[in-house]
Amino acid sequence: MVKNYLLIAFRNAWRNKGYTLINLLGLAIGIASSIIILLFVLDEVSFDRHNEHFRDIYRICIRGKIQGNELEAALSNAPMGATLKSDFPEVEEFTRLFTFDGDPVVRYDEKVFIEEHFYYADSTFFNVFTAPLVFGDPKGMLNRPNTVVLTEEIARKYFGNENPV
Repeated sequence: MVKNYLLIAFRNAWRNKGYTLINLLGLAIGIASSIIILLFVLDEVSFDRHNEHFRDIYRICIRGKIQGNELEAALSNAPMGATLKSDFPEVEEFTRLFTFDGDPVVRYDEKVFIEEHFYYADSTFFNVFTAPLVFGDPKGMLNRPNTVVLTEEIARKYFGNENPV
């Protein structure tokens, strides 16, 4: 019975080649569009899932013109976080990150390292973002001058297998 239905469908498709081509093309475009939209949505909702409160974390961006050039960036002035926290009770916490320009030189035990990715961060960084720590306490980190948080890879690079704390 199914064989009969398939044979009839094939004969109709062969007789109406134009309609068959239009239908197959439309079906292919629809499926491809659906897959692209699905991939885009999955990509968008996958960010920051490793953070405990990822649904409550927002990023402030600016958009405008500076000297006639369009600017869109994740920048804000320094007091904005504190102002938003004091003016809006919905803002529970804020933190600031700033990229270190240039290639900082790190010296330890007669060794010199030139690094590429350095960031300045507020002491509230670990109140907002979740990161597993091997050594140290996230509550007391970055509260004093000249303190640093290192990835495991960088800690091994500088200190070998000894405790970096």
